[in-house]
Amino acid sequence: MHADEILWDRNNSTVEATGNAIFSARGFRLLCDKLTLNLQNGNYEAQAVKAGFSPLVLQADLIEKHEDKVKVTNSTSSESEYFEGSTRPAFFLRNLTYDENKSLVTTSSGVFSFGKLPLSPTPPLKFKTDQNKRSFSAKLKGGKRPNLGWYVGKELEWEVAGIETETDITGYSQRGVLLSTQLSYEMKNNTKGAPWVQSFIDFGWIKDQGVNIGLDRRDLAFSEQRNFVNTEVIIHDRESLRVAGEVNYESDSEINRDFYIEDFSRSQWNDHFLELAYEPDWGGVSTLHRWQVNEHEGLIERRPNLRIDVSPTAYLHETLFHTLSVEYSDLVERDAWGRVDSQSTKLDTTLQTFRPFKITKGLTYTPAMTLRNQLYQIDNASPKRTWVEGSQELRFHIFADYLVDNDVWKIHDLRHSMDFILHHAHLDLSDEGDQSLINSQDFSPFMLNLEPESLMDVIEADRLEESEIVRLDWKHQVMTNFDSNMRELLSLRLSQDLWKEANSPAMEAKSFYAQADVHPARWLQVRAQAKQNNQDSKKLNVFSAIIQDGYQSNYQLSRIKYPRSNNQWVLAVSRWIDHSKKVEFLTRYEPHNKRFPYWRIAMEIKSTHGLDYIISVSERNGTAKEDALAFNFGLRLFSF
Repeated sequence: MHADEILWDRNNSTVEATGNAIFSARGFRLLCDKLTLNLQNGNYEAQAVKAGFSPLVLQADLIEKHEDKVKVTNSTSSESEYFEGSTRPAFFLRNLTYDENKSLVTTSSGVFSFGKLPLSPTPPLKFKTDQNKRSFSAKLKGGKRPNLGWYVGKELEWEVAGIETETDITGYSQRGVLLSTQLSYEMKNNTKGAPWVQSFIDFGWIKDQGVNIGLDRRDLAFSEQRNFVNTEVIIHDRESLRVAGEVNYESDSEINRDFYIEDFSRSQWNDHFLELAYEPDWGGVSTLHRWQVNEHEGLIERRPNLRIDVSPTAYLHETLFHTLSVEYSDLVERDAWGRVDSQSTKLDTTLQTFRPFKITKGLTYTPAMTLRNQLYQIDNASPKRTWVEGSQELRFHIFADYLVDNDVWKIHDLRHSMDFILHHAHLDLSDEGDQSLINSQDFSPFMLNLEPESLMDVIEADRLEESEIVRLDWKHQVMTNFDSNMRELLSLRLSQDLWKEANSPAMEAKSFYAQADVHPARWLQVRAQAKQNNQDSKKLNVFSAIIQDGYQSNYQLSRIKYPRSNNQWVLAVSRWIDHSKKVEFLTRYEPHNKRFPYWRIAMEIKSTHGLDYIISVSERNGTAKEDALAFNFGLRLFSF
């Protein structure tokens, strides 16, 4: 302790320091005009204080410590890295309490300012100082975007009682002020019996002042009051009970595209459902409700969809297995105006019996018999169908172990397993009544993955028809064991329909499917998926390669090709030039149009005086209303 004057009261074991007092203890340094310290219990009172609590510097009228709690009155905080001067970002609080035992900080509401300019009030905060993530952050942003004009805004992020909150206020020169808030909560407690919880709610509103901004997808004019609400919740008890729900409400079909164009690709297919599932060892029970929230989006409502699955169970004989599936669904198909196009009720029951026979080492033959009964209620009619499928599978499994050690690639021994699978299935319509009245609501017009080979695996089954198929599968897997952790290095699947017979060309079309995943190290990953259907030359290709150069660079090349819709190559690169500068580049290329529909380049700069800058330029080409350069500038002012 240092001061202009120090008085020591031996009777009360107190010290009083006056004038330019300096007090250092337990890893912090405190400067004040006056300090009273109790030498027995360490309690103190300091007036007109300057102190440092990494990474913050703090000025306060009064700091009091009593036992394990520190109280701060009328404090102004900023990060120690920030420059000095009248434009220093600061955080003012009337009251702040720190509990040393719990490492817990509790604050009153406050004001965030940039120099003498108040930018925003802040809510009361409560957070722990022993966690790695930041509990408060303030950012400014600005730029110009097509169809919106110049904009400026601020973002605040904070956490209270485990709830992370992000508030965004952005003003657009051509459209008005957009207000949005997101609340998120996540609990991943490893304590036995503790549930796993993940949830968020995101909502926003704007009074749109735009002129000639176009029409929605139904050719209707927009309302001035535009808003959205997105929410999701997943609760899992880590054993057998799961609750999941999602709602994506939009006041019109274009609000996400207009104001969140960078996230538009992830928000084009909205969903609205609530599911409760119980998944014990013997199978599972689930109930799902899906309904139309956005009138401008046509969909099939499921109100409800109940399903019971019983996993394969030996009965009558120890090698004779039976599995059962029962599904009840009430389907209502609505168009983009909320009108009902068709509706039906269905009870779908499937029973399968199979028995594996081991012919020789590695060779197994498994015949199966599947019975499926579908009962419908459509208006006053009761159509029904009964299907019988006889199938058989011949599987040859081999594996080999190799003594290989490599610390660089983190490999200790290898196991290569390989399967040859020949599958044959014959599906017959055993019985039917008024089959022509079935609405065919529950079906997929095109399967992105390989079509199911067993009647038991078909979920959307309104368009079943008699068929026969022979399919050959070839599967590979390479595993390694490093530090007692099994890790997959490579997986490969090749499937070919050798023969197929059905009534319709769509069902009779043969498919070839290939899927590969190569992940030999943390910094290298290659994935590829391809499917070809010989009906109308439908082809699907998905490819991606990710290379990480240590912790400095990340390269990703991918291709997505969907039949008669999307065909793009995507290149994404990010690189740290040095410890304070990062560059990101992304572009998309359409080979059939020989056009780059989108590109973006961004730079992040961490300055020596504490401010972080993010600058980006992007452009779109070939869209209906976003074809122009967009400029964005972001500035992180304060975070801790």
